[in-house]
Amino acid sequence: MRVVHTFVESQNVIWKELLYTQYLSAVLAKKHYGNITLVTTPQLAKMVTELGLPYDEIITGVTDNTDLKCWSIPKLKSYCHFNESFLHIDTDVFIFNKINFGKKLNKNGSFEKQFKSPIIFAHPDLKYENKFNTNVAIEFSNLIKTSFKEDGHTNYVLGHLYSNLFMKLFNTHDSSLVRNVDFASIPNACIVYADDFNLLKEGTNLALKHYYQNKDIIDADDYGENYIEQLMIHANLTMLNTDYKTQSLDMNHILFKQAPFERINDTNPASAKINDTSFPYNFKIIDRCNYCNNSTDKLMSFKDKFDITNFFDYNFEGFLHTTFHKWYDVFQIIIIDNLRKEIGDDNLLKIYDYYKKIYPSLKLPTKSSGEILYEELTGFKFDKNKTLL
Repeated sequence: MRVVHTFVESQNVIWKELLYTQYLSAVLAKKHYGNITLVTTPQLAKMVTELGLPYDEIITGVTDNTDLKCWSIPKLKSYCHFNESFLHIDTDVFIFNKINFGKKLNKNGSFEKQFKSPIIFAHPDLKYENKFNTNVAIEFSNLIKTSFKEDGHTNYVLGHLYSNLFMKLFNTHDSSLVRNVDFASIPNACIVYADDFNLLKEGTNLALKHYYQNKDIIDADDYGENYIEQLMIHANLTMLNTDYKTQSLDMNHILFKQAPFERINDTNPASAKINDTSFPYNFKIIDRCNYCNNSTDKLMSFKDKFDITNFFDYNFEGFLHTTFHKWYDVFQIIIIDNLRKEIGDDNLLKIYDYYKKIYPSLKLPTKSSGEILYEELTGFKFDKNKTLL
């Protein structure tokens, strides 16, 4: 099984915080699955090669930074490129414990597929339950009960995030898609395992066609990228494949029953910078994935900045999707420490020295706030007065 990263950036630079994140994601994936491929641009290919990221293959020409008006389009183009089963993971996904996507031994002593669904995603993208606090209700509006019914099943569409564009473009949708789509099972695509890669390619190509036919409208929407990547591919798969539809209605097309990581009690959300971060920094994780049957919530927190070091050897129950938290100093130092353990001090310093050369021309500080905090809490020094490149 091929494992794939996709990364494209408008200025053809991988910012340091993203580089640390992507590097650790690649190292962990390769450790578990034996390979990692990057789909990117020639300029970024040169950068990751110079920095020594462990990609077995770097593919250019599939996408470029002109696709970034809708940032999910490069991923969709990657899905369509491969003619073999593959696992696509976002560059901010850390698989600490290997997830088995192959076959398992059943009770009869024979092997069967680990998952019945031909396509597996990460977790539900949104909580579809009629329990919203005021802020969520304002942000996403109220539940809208649609008229899309089939076999007694009624879809419930969360206002705005997906329903806004879907209804705005309603007349462009195939009637079969409208009959089959299930909003309650829209998945998050930080992980996509394509056992049936031809099915994913077909569903993705339909989503791309829909995007280019309605590009101006989708690009103008705040959630156009989510709509095209997560709703439209999912909707096409439910239309195209009965097995996928059946499994997704039972929520068997996902690894996790809920988002494996979630900030909680965000009445005073943390800032990316440590000096502006509010503590305790509370979050929730789940300790088992869907294919292991049961899951349990674990409520955790960083009590203060010094407490973060107690999580340096914690594996977040095997899986972490950092999302926007990858920019936060509290997670940058965890990422840096994990990467340091995986690649060693010399290779970590190689990253620092690389950016020390290029960041002044971009008018950026040579030492990130995450690096400064890591030095403060560990005594490690990035400035060794030597150049490793």
